[in-house]
Amino acid sequence: MNKMVTQNWVSQAGKRRFSMSYCPEQTPHTTVGALLLPGFLEPMCDTDYFMSKLAKKLYHSGIYVLQMDLYGSGDSAGESEEITLDGLRDDILSGIAQLKRIGMEKIFCVGRGIIATLLSEEPVSSLSSGVFGINPYCVSPDVVSKMWPGLQGDCIDLHTVFQGTEYTDLSDFDDDKVSFFSALGAHIRNIHGQMISTAFLNELCTYSSLDAVGHCKNAYFIVNNPNSEKGYMVCNHLDKTRHRDLHTYYRCSLMRDAMWQYNVIIEIKRRILAEVPNDADTHSN
Repeated sequence: MNKMVTQNWVSQAGKRRFSMSYCPEQTPHTTVGALLLPGFLEPMCDTDYFMSKLAKKLYHSGIYVLQMDLYGSGDSAGESEEITLDGLRDDILSGIAQLKRIGMEKIFCVGRGIIATLLSEEPVSSLSSGVFGINPYCVSPDVVSKMWPGLQGDCIDLHTVFQGTEYTDLSDFDDDKVSFFSALGAHIRNIHGQMISTAFLNELCTYSSLDAVGHCKNAYFIVNNPNSEKGYMVCNHLDKTRHRDLHTYYRCSLMRDAMWQYNVIIEIKRRILAEVPNDADTHSN
């Protein structure tokens, strides 16, 4: 199947977000689209090009795909210290609005970490036909408050409060902070040395992620599970009463394992195609 790949800006409220769209020239699903959003402070391709690999699988099946750099990340405008929870919500809504503008009637959203959690909130979840959240952020506000006490100023340099130099095994980094940023969906190499808003961290000190992941009605959450054959489990909602232990996120927001990533990509593709007409998958895996 031929494709058209275009680059564009997704603009809303004066914020410009860089995007790429994959539009199959001959597709059985001209009104089915997917919005792919990377982990926190990651470029749109995401770690190990995970989102780009997923994009290719979906457009080969006739699905229109929009990948987008979040504001303050990748090639989008803005700086990392401008990122807030509301700003991330605006990013998501701007991507959905873009797909609706070009005629997409069914929209499936894919994200991980804090983005997966925000995709599960209203009104976003009701605007999409399905949410696929990879290891969504589900950390107790109390844990965050203890980790970031007495923040001063408008923003902080993460290198000053999250010190370490051993990027291969992270042996000299604080384990809890590695787990925290992994829960957000960040890759340590990518965020170290960047600035982050103290307001954003303070928001997370009161943010109740359980309200989103415990009540979203059209979500598939893909969560690491070392006891399963493929290394993950898929559930329609997470426990409404219990946050995940912080250490369960340690270095595994997105498993850097080729087969794990391949299986998750095929899982998402299969479930999206199950929601669209039977002639969707015109090509093999």
